[in-house]
Amino acid sequence: MLKLLVQGSQDELSRFFLQFRTHKEFIVHPDSIQLQEEDLENAKLYVSFDFCPESRENLTIQMMTEKGTIVKLDLLDGIVTRFDDGKTYIRGKLYDIFG
Repeated sequence: MLKLLVQGSQDELSRFFLQFRTHKEFIVHPDSIQLQEEDLENAKLYVSFDFCPESRENLTIQMMTEKGTIVKLDLLDGIVTRFDDGKTYIRGKLYDIFG
């Protein structure tokens, strides 16, 4: 379990916390939420949560150059989307420590 303290205006805290809760890898303990309001511009939010990251999938794609050379790319968090017009969109993160 992790604990978080955020300070700021009530409006900023509200927007931050609503956005924070949308991330499914953060499981908030509802009974731990404490809001201390001194005034509209100075508030503190205390919350406990569990960090449960999703498993990350690798995706390997291969492309062939015009000269016949095969290029392999290992993508982290790869997503493949195929469109009706025959186009394919491939998205992911590429980490090349030598690049």
